[in-house]
Amino acid sequence: MTVPFQPLPLFGTGHRQTILGHLMRKWQRDLPAVLRRIPLEDGSQLHAYDSIPTGWQATQPAVIIIHGLGGCHTSGSVLGLGWKAYRQGWRVIRLNLRGSGASLPDNKLPYHAGCSVDIAQTLQAVTSWAPEATLHLVGLSLGGNIVLKFAGEYSQASFPALRHVVAVSPPVDLERSSRMLAERHNAMYETRFVQELVAAAEQRARVHGETLKPFPAKLKLREFDDMYTAHRVGYRDVTDYYARASSHQFLHRVDIPTHILSAEDDPMIDPVPIRDAARSATVTIHLTRTGGHLGYVSRPGRNGWFWMEQYVMQQLQRRDRASMQQGK
Repeated sequence: MTVPFQPLPLFGTGHRQTILGHLMRKWQRDLPAVLRRIPLEDGSQLHAYDSIPTGWQATQPAVIIIHGLGGCHTSGSVLGLGWKAYRQGWRVIRLNLRGSGASLPDNKLPYHAGCSVDIAQTLQAVTSWAPEATLHLVGLSLGGNIVLKFAGEYSQASFPALRHVVAVSPPVDLERSSRMLAERHNAMYETRFVQELVAAAEQRARVHGETLKPFPAKLKLREFDDMYTAHRVGYRDVTDYYARASSHQFLHRVDIPTHILSAEDDPMIDPVPIRDAARSATVTIHLTRTGGHLGYVSRPGRNGWFWMEQYVMQQLQRRDRASMQQGK
């Protein structure tokens, strides 16, 4: 049983948890992995890093981990959870969404908050690699919104091997999250995100031989999404994009066992749309008092500093055992 989250002393606020968690998770080595390319229907290719621990058997579980905005397969939270699962004998597949990591040459279009179709095609690919394995899907931050949208759009019957979906710190209301990022006390987060997105857009244009108009010097995330993301991926404008891609509206349709973990003091995520969203009986929510955005740095103990990885892993193991006992 996971103990309740107790923040590291002097780091009990959302900002401190967010920053400390990011900094402490940066110093992790990569997992041993094989790069697999997943072809998409439009000719693009996702990159997946497949880590198979010694002794893993074909009927054992595998977890697919989806990174957040500006991240990739080597993001700190992805590696932290990946190592936790790998050391406990789970096969770990870390997915790079379109253009992330080294996948830019294989993807002319960027990933976005609503790209649930790419998750479906990823699951189809993983099922072909491991047809007897039980599968679990974890999305972190923006990846959390994507996997929740996927869970609301696709039924359990479409992916019978998928046992569980977990979303950590998901921006289920994109409009509200963009407004929170634009607040003065969140300037450091928004500046970093926008700088990374602009750099990726400019690099994409160079790699694919496109002409790209210069971006303004001072740019908000919402403005970037209106100028660039929304139109490129098929939305009318940023309002249309945020409205259609936000996952809170899909939670009532979910029939796959799904778990959401988020903190009430997350500086980027409003807990109200998570807590108040209409949801099916298969969706459970755990809102902690503190923890920040993908922070959850606790007192060091037998399981290390990072409560979130321990908590998520226990949720996955519990669900995998339950599904095996039920014969699913």
